[in-house]
Amino acid sequence: SAHTDLECNPQSQARDLRIAMPGAVELSLAPLITKKLRAAAPAWTLEILPFERRSYEKDLIAGEVDLVLSIGGHTPPIEALNSRTLWHDELVVVQGPNGPLEREKAIGLEALATLDQIYAHAWPMSHHYLDTVMARRGLHRRIAFKTTSYAAVAATLLETDLVCVMPEHAAQAITGLDGELKIFSLQQRLEATLSLEYTRSFEMTVAGAWIISIVAELALHR
Repeated sequence: SAHTDLECNPQSQARDLRIAMPGAVELSLAPLITKKLRAAAPAWTLEILPFERRSYEKDLIAGEVDLVLSIGGHTPPIEALNSRTLWHDELVVVQGPNGPLEREKAIGLEALATLDQIYAHAWPMSHHYLDTVMARRGLHRRIAFKTTSYAAVAATLLETDLVCVMPEHAAQAITGLDGELKIFSLQQRLEATLSLEYTRSFEMTVAGAWIISIVAELALHR
């Protein structure tokens, strides 16, 4: 039967794979996942859903989302869900050729607070790890351009004197596309954790176990 074929060789059957992930993760991981699917499961469609800072428990259990890639603080563990940490990502600063930062110099949080910046997240700044750390010191970032995606970030950095704080994996993806974009470290090491969430029932299917291992492997070797 078709069902048996799907269980034995899920890659050969058409199916939608729905993954919720933040824009920074989409930059670095979505091309790799798509490349893998084109080679191993060309009948699959990958759909990226915008990540929101909320619990995805109901979406995962209802099967509306297959996987959730979450930066910092994942869904509280419940019996039906599994979660694994894929990477710890250092926050860095990226600027274009007109940016204010001096080459090869790490930036302190006080200096960062004086720079005009891009904020490219779908959640409020009060929920961002960096802004929480800065607020404890009475520091606040100056945002000149606020957007919910990374679509315009590289072009805006190239055209303006703005800087953008992002996870290092995203920074490597964005600077790899244009050599005029440069990465700068923060003096205080701040890490963001990327977690992969899914239901135990999805992991128990052949297709689910396969794609979970693929995403984890791609993240590990990114």
